[in-house]
Amino acid sequence: MYFNTFDFDRESEPGFLVARFAFVRWGECLDCLTVLLPKLLVDAGKETFLKYVDEVGLEVLGSDFKIPTVPRFVQGAVEAADIINVARSGDVGEISMHGFALREALEASKDPKKRVSAEPLVFLRSSTNLHVKWILTLYEKD
Repeated sequence: MYFNTFDFDRESEPGFLVARFAFVRWGECLDCLTVLLPKLLVDAGKETFLKYVDEVGLEVLGSDFKIPTVPRFVQGAVEAADIINVARSGDVGEISMHGFALREALEASKDPKKRVSAEPLVFLRSSTNLHVKWILTLYEKD
């Protein structure tokens, strides 16, 4: 999914951060996706993601960078992610999220030979500047 705006809800779901991604064109939401991110996952990735932002550089944001608001009542798919990855190529940023079953992960933690397979959930693309803004906003309350 391509997105040109996002928002976060940090309070409504205990233990989770609710992230909404949307593609808004001329004030109309054409596509929306909500992803529940465990707060432990977000906290665990902070150092890595902020290092990534340092590598990309804050100058990609520019001084006049603004994003549209996600309309309040927008329906779309809802996913729950366990793994977040970010990458970029030129002016395109990508966020990929994967999930796994907790029971399988707990069983694998007891047996070093057992592997957990994560299923791809979402691939989100945006401009690199929005990509960086998403990561910074993810941690701005910390």
